Amino acid sequence: MAKIGIDFGTTISKVSYVDANGEARAITFRRTVGIPTLVYYDERGKMEPKVGEEAFNRYKFADRNPDIINWIAKDLKRNLSDTGYPTLNPNITYVDAVSDFLRYIKDYVERQVFNQEEITDVCITYPVMFDMNKKDLLRTAAEKAGFGNIVMLKESEAAAMGYVNYLQKRENYIFRDSNVLIFDFGGGTLDLSLVEMKFQGDFLLSVPPCGDPNCGGENIDREIYNAWDKYCLDRYGHHVGNEEGCIDFKLLKVDCKGNKETLSDHFNDDSVDTPCLVDAIGGGEMLEMDVSREQWEAFLAQTLEKARRQVREMKRRAEEKKIGIDSAVLIGGSSYIYQVRKMLREELGIEPSYIETQDVAVANGAALYIENGIMPIRCFCMYCGHEMNSSIKYCPHCGRPNASYDIRCE
Repeated sequence: MAKIGIDFGTTISKVSYVDANGEARAITFRRTVGIPTLVYYDERGKMEPKVGEEAFNRYKFADRNPDIINWIAKDLKRNLSDTGYPTLNPNITYVDAVSDFLRYIKDYVERQVFNQEEITDVCITYPVMFDMNKKDLLRTAAEKAGFGNIVMLKESEAAAMGYVNYLQKRENYIFRDSNVLIFDFGGGTLDLSLVEMKFQGDFLLSVPPCGDPNCGGENIDREIYNAWDKYCLDRYGHHVGNEEGCIDFKLLKVDCKGNKETLSDHFNDDSVDTPCLVDAIGGGEMLEMDVSREQWEAFLAQTLEKARRQVREMKRRAEEKKIGIDSAVLIGGSSYIYQVRKMLREELGIEPSYIETQDVAVANGAALYIENGIMPIRCFCMYCGHEMNSSIKYCPHCGRPNASYDIRCE
């Protein structure tokens, strides 16, 4: 009976399993940890859907054939709903696209990891701010993909479990009573949780987690895209997408993402003031731009401000419970950006740290959760804040559904 955990991401999804030694291990797809959360459908309907890297590669042909973009199911996590369609095909819903994506993962991992053993159990993570409808749609997609036992887990809770597991595997690590802020900053969402650690090695989430479903690396990509659009308009007299409101997705998804990584590597401390040259192809033109430190920080400003508000909200919640924040841990691909670490240091007065498994901590936590059972957490109603636990289906205070309810308690 094979089991996996899936960190269902906005741009990249990660998958992990627990091996025979009880170790959480990330799964590689085409020699890379993680898989782009994309599905490409042939407009003629004659090919099987292309998933992950094969779908992402379609962006690279978009400058020659812009219509390709209309057949890539993208932003599935942000746009997941029971209305609208992810491509021009009116027969393919968002649930269908997510189901095709999850089915590919299931089939791939069964072949490559479990020697054709069927995966029966899956834990899929979701952002703190996912409503019940989105959770139900994600569960339905997993059922259509062929999973049997499906467990849903908040990303903040999975990140906490992955972090604690990392500590437990370190030699000579001594657990102490402390409160650790886990800052999970990914491609599209931000999730914060406060983990109360005990010297015996026990842990729990001590206050309600918080987050922003529209705060991540993709927001920064869009700011860089806007800069290219202005550059192209000023120099060539037309928008980078050739007309206003038309998005050049190849530029946005490939070039701007690469620009962000280059700029992040360049401006990696407070002492770097030399401009950084980045380039792109947009609007049929080869573009080059010298980006100053001031301009780079302007690209980050709006997203960092949203993240700062969530950190302050977590501090407020901790203060209400008379709990301090002793340390902070950065998780997620976008947390590599130096200015993110600097913002946390300014807000908390402590130096945040990284862990070796930061990119896969959420997937590892999901795999451990589905393998080992319910994690020790304090559960809070997302509507009234009443404290309960994940075995209670409805809040005893306001009667609304418990978003953290664990179906295995039935």
